[in-house]
Amino acid sequence: MRGARDLHALVLSPVFPAGGASAAKPALGVKAFSALAALAPCPVYALGGITARNVQALGESGACGLAGVEAIQTAFTSR
Repeated sequence: MRGARDLHALVLSPVFPAGGASAAKPALGVKAFSALAALAPCPVYALGGITARNVQALGESGACGLAGVEAIQTAFTSR
């Protein structure tokens, strides 16, 4: 993570298979996310494919926070 020392936070994505801009990218998985987060010199947010079904897997991952864009969009559009 060269060049990351002056950052306040990082976002690693996609953690899980995701749609949108991340659809063509391979998912990191929780194990790889955790390993990269441990190397980061600043807090790391998890993004990509996070749903109510898989969010528990990130509990011990080292993520300082997460974003579930699709999960949030689904919650608002399914009303």
